[in-house]
Amino acid sequence: MAAKQREYRQEHKEEIAAQQREYRQEHKEEISAYHREYRQEHKEEIATRQRKYGQEHREKIAAKNRKYGQEHREKIAAKNRKRYANDPAYAMSRRLRNRMASAVKAAGLGKMQLIVNADDLG
Repeated sequence: MAAKQREYRQEHKEEIAAQQREYRQEHKEEISAYHREYRQEHKEEIATRQRKYGQEHREKIAAKNRKYGQEHREKIAAKNRKRYANDPAYAMSRRLRNRMASAVKAAGLGKMQLIVNADDLG
């Protein structure tokens, strides 16, 4: 029985795909509502699954992000320039971050020394 079904699906692949596309198009709202409800009811499970995947595939994700950053460098830079110009909070945080890095570098502190000193602050 399963062999017949598999054979039928293989022979009618395009027809089945067209029917599925049509169904999804006609029932877009119901499908969307179902997915929204599922995500709401299974928040913890989904978050756990995503965390686990992120931990298990850390190197793969980092490589993918590096590749994207290199390939879209100009687009990312343009987006950041626009945000810097239009978002005062973002601009302030960038200036503060750059100033802190300059101060740390000028003081000759490394990352570990900075962490120890930051703990002393309170």
